[in-house]
Amino acid sequence: MWKMLLGIVIAVSVVSCHSNTAKVTGNVIYVDVSEKADRYLPLSIAVGEIESVKLSLPLPHFWGIVSEVIAWGDNYFLVDKKQNVAFRFTKGGTFLNTIGRRGQGPGEYIEMSSFFVSDSCAYVCDLMSRSIHKYAWDGEYLATIHFPYSIVFDDVIALSDDCFLCHRLADDENGKGLWVMNSEGKIVKRLLEYKQGTPYVYSDWNTLSMGEDGIARIYNPMSGRFYELDADNGSITEALCLRADRNMMDDLISPTGKEIQEGTRECAYSLFAVNGDHYVLSFWSLTPENKVLWSIVRKKDKTVYKGVLPRLDIPGYTRMGRPVSSNIPNALVTLYTDEFTPDMLPNAYKNYVVDEQKAVLSILKLK
Repeated sequence: MWKMLLGIVIAVSVVSCHSNTAKVTGNVIYVDVSEKADRYLPLSIAVGEIESVKLSLPLPHFWGIVSEVIAWGDNYFLVDKKQNVAFRFTKGGTFLNTIGRRGQGPGEYIEMSSFFVSDSCAYVCDLMSRSIHKYAWDGEYLATIHFPYSIVFDDVIALSDDCFLCHRLADDENGKGLWVMNSEGKIVKRLLEYKQGTPYVYSDWNTLSMGEDGIARIYNPMSGRFYELDADNGSITEALCLRADRNMMDDLISPTGKEIQEGTRECAYSLFAVNGDHYVLSFWSLTPENKVLWSIVRKKDKTVYKGVLPRLDIPGYTRMGRPVSSNIPNALVTLYTDEFTPDMLPNAYKNYVVDEQKAVLSILKLK
């Protein structure tokens, strides 16, 4: 299997942007990734407005590496993958509490493999111990659910009936695809099954998210397919398929499902993708050129805009924060931490000293 980390490159410069019309077949949109692209892709093509908020952690807490932002009710939950902890804030930026910690006591875990929330609870999945710990939003430990070591998945979220939705992209003994696991750790329903033998890549970008609207959103970067699951009635639909004009990774499979076909190693995959109401924003990796490409597809007329680097050309902003996974629909969520110098911050925060305790969360809302 192929295993790579997603790297995101950010830059600022003023250039023009060319476009072309995508080939469309049913709900499949093709992006010509082989055609020459502009150096910069102006994000104002798809981004309408930006909402930003300051986030300050009290001592002794500090920011490590945030990989996900979950919005629920009046709360933001920020998942720090480096420290294996989640921070809870109000949407106004007031720190409330942490959730979870490493250890071997009740409610403690070896590693935070996944973090997710529901209407009243927060969960930490620890694949090392095959357990899911349940907490109140204020961080109080409530219970632990165990599942067999034979069950492996990449992402997991809570459903409304005390079950869990699990997603697996890599081959494993319990299969690859999408399934429902109950509170006893048993697989009770398989919703999707992916082709065996296909390569995969690893990324910190989540492939599952649950919205407050009760819709679970699923993305398979190997095929470029977006799915939606209505948690109330259990129905799953394919919302969109975004494919390159060359092989996607799920095409790299032999008839036996064991070996990659000769001559088909040229491919593209998009680990970073936001499927909005009217636009699709994607970050592509091209193999074997080892090149990257950003694209924006306007759904209405299937116009495709492409660039090697993104440019945040919105008044008051000069540099895009680091993109992170999120359940916020129709938006690209980014974070400014101490890796950004003051001149890179939004104009409204130029005098805000970003350090180990301070950050700026920006939500780029798509038109």
